[in-house]
Amino acid sequence: MLEFSSTKNYVGIQFWGSQQTLEVLYNWIYKFILDNESGIESPWESETMIQNPRTKIMSSFAYEIRKAMQGSRLVKEVTIPYLEEQSYVLGSEITFVEYIFFINTIKANMLYKPTSKKDIAILLLLEDGFERVCKEVDYKTGIELSSLLDNQLDVQSPYIFHMMCEAQLEFLKMGGGKRAFKTIPALVSIAEAFTQKHSHYVKTIEKTLKRLNCTIDEIAVNDEGFDYEAVKW
Repeated sequence: MLEFSSTKNYVGIQFWGSQQTLEVLYNWIYKFILDNESGIESPWESETMIQNPRTKIMSSFAYEIRKAMQGSRLVKEVTIPYLEEQSYVLGSEITFVEYIFFINTIKANMLYKPTSKKDIAILLLLEDGFERVCKEVDYKTGIELSSLLDNQLDVQSPYIFHMMCEAQLEFLKMGGGKRAFKTIPALVSIAEAFTQKHSHYVKTIEKTLKRLNCTIDEIAVNDEGFDYEAVKW
């Protein structure tokens, strides 16, 4: 079973579980990766892409789980009820922004592979944990963020990974806190289809690609000068 809580500075979610639980979650994510590199033909895979942008989002989330499994992120001791024995659980941290993009992405990918009751149960567990934590931070904003998990993002866009990076960078620059937390719906709207912010971003990125005569995989979000290691979770 996974446990969820907000990070101290409201930057993201802490999740905790046994090594076995995290391994189940890790394997579950890779079950739904649609990528030519894994031998699975994706309905939207571009021949020019080195890696599907949805795969990048899911792999980023899975990376944190793998690091947690290795004990390289968070570790805490727990007491086993009735046995009075000490054990430990492993955990990691994911920003609220990345979590929203991940859930939208894996839900879209699940449409293209057979799913079991166990698969649905894991998804519901991840959604429930997110919604509960967000409402505890700020109930009104939590309601808004919960609605964003319901296939609201344009995950079919070839720019979806860059949209996540843009939204996350702007969020992290605010330094955390409830004030920054309340801006997440507006920041994530960059990836909501038919919004003005989404339309503007797509037009801007396409002009840039045309001017530079390159593909989206050849450019990165301009985060020069930002120290990710210094983020106060």
